[in-house]
Amino acid sequence: SVLAEAQDLGYAEADPTADVEGHDVRAKILILSKLAFGTTLSTSQIPCTGISGVTSQDLEFAKLLTCTVKLIGTAKLVTVREKKKLCVYVSPKMVPLTHGLARIDGAGNAVQVVSRNLGVTSYTGPGAGRYPTANSIVADIDRIVGGGGGAAFPEEVEREILDPMEYTSRFYLRIPLANDGKGLKQTISQSVTCNSIAIVDEMTSTNHAANVDQPHNMCLTTKICSMKQIQNLCDELETNDWVMGTVQIMPML
Repeated sequence: SVLAEAQDLGYAEADPTADVEGHDVRAKILILSKLAFGTTLSTSQIPCTGISGVTSQDLEFAKLLTCTVKLIGTAKLVTVREKKKLCVYVSPKMVPLTHGLARIDGAGNAVQVVSRNLGVTSYTGPGAGRYPTANSIVADIDRIVGGGGGAAFPEEVEREILDPMEYTSRFYLRIPLANDGKGLKQTISQSVTCNSIAIVDEMTSTNHAANVDQPHNMCLTTKICSMKQIQNLCDELETNDWVMGTVQIMPML
């Protein structure tokens, strides 16, 4: 499997939980958010969703949307009711193929910084593997022994942390259906409207015939709305017996 190959190459741990469930990305964005904004967070303050819930159907829908799926850690300041709040989270995202992050593959990592004076700048390089890891460790030890470098972190800055339900984005939803969706579109549309969500795209998969145990899937993409609106919609949909399991949610870049 791809995971076994990554483990053989040293890109993934023997216990891949940290990689698959996003814990490694969470540790990295925790450090980066401290460097960028000066606020110390704990891992428990960072919502974290890994890729274990991503299916081949999500990847097929991504192709139809001219996107790919990437596991991304995000840290940014957002304004909510005229107050700046720190938003930090980890989640797989639908990334347009035209976006720079879509081209990061294999063991590659990328950091993209949006700043007032430089606009968007990107930094890429290997993020795993025995030699890149050893190189970084030895370089850090050499710098410490030599007394080089300044303080590791800026002065502590107290910031209010954004409630995850206040986070806003465009969203991708995949709804696993017990049937082909005929007759359900109006019902789903009513639920969407009741939660004040605007839909951009709607697609339904057609691979159910190959496996009767495989649910049909409906894909919805939305205009910008809050995570609370999306979660309320999904909770409402999942109460219906024609929804087979959990609705997959991904923010869209």
